[in-house]
Amino acid sequence: RGGGHDQLVSELMHEVESKRSELENMTMSVVQWKQNFKDKLKQEKNELQRDKERTEATIMHRLELFKERVAGRMMGLYERLQLAVAFQKLRENRKQVLWLQRVKGLKAQCEGLREENSIAQANSASASHDFSQGQFAQRILASLSHIIAFVQGPDIDVEG
Repeated sequence: RGGGHDQLVSELMHEVESKRSELENMTMSVVQWKQNFKDKLKQEKNELQRDKERTEATIMHRLELFKERVAGRMMGLYERLQLAVAFQKLRENRKQVLWLQRVKGLKAQCEGLREENSIAQANSASASHDFSQGQFAQRILASLSHIIAFVQGPDIDVEG
């Protein structure tokens, strides 16, 4: 009986050793799988972080380009507006100069009429009628002189 018992113990020890080795291999596989999983997870996390940074950089770059385009458009609009204002001022100034020339022409005609009236008054018998015409011409002349002085203010240097 002793020999059978030793053989049974030996077989059981061999089986325990085999199971222990199998368990060790399984444990090593689980540890290795867990490490691989952690590595892959870390790699994924790093790739996601890089993607996020690239996306943020792209968005910031596009935002800067957009800002530059908007600033360029605003400057273009501002320049066109300045040009339009300058042309409008030139047009208004030209109209004012033309109007002033017309008023001066009327003043010259009025002065001519006043001189004619003075001559006619000197030669005429009806002095009261001629005086009222002369007085009217004098008032018109004064009004035209006042208008010319007003229009010629500090903006326009045109001889009066």
